[in-house]
Amino acid sequence: MNITSGIITFVLLVASAIGWFFFLMLALNGFSERDAGAAMIFFAVWTLAVAVALAAAGFFLTKLLIAKSFNAILALVLSVIVAVAVGFVADFGGLIVSAIIASEVRESYRKK
Repeated sequence: MNITSGIITFVLLVASAIGWFFFLMLALNGFSERDAGAAMIFFAVWTLAVAVALAAAGFFLTKLLIAKSFNAILALVLSVIVAVAVGFVADFGGLIVSAIIASEVRESYRKK
């Protein structure tokens, strides 16, 4: 059950990251490739790091809940829901930071 929790969490967070990437593309509409490149790279690295970290957290949370005498299926469902919810919020934060990075890169080129 522990490995299943990590795999499900990772897959759901990657799917969430793909959805957020679409919104990042909308946010970066009008930016040049030079301005948006750093933002897209940051977002890709951020979402991958969050997905791996929270997949590991889901693995250990499932293990902890089973040790606390939770039903195995209930422990799996709870850990996946918690990890995906935290990842969803973290990915949104990454989206905001990526848009700020693109804006700052654009402003730094305008000053020259």
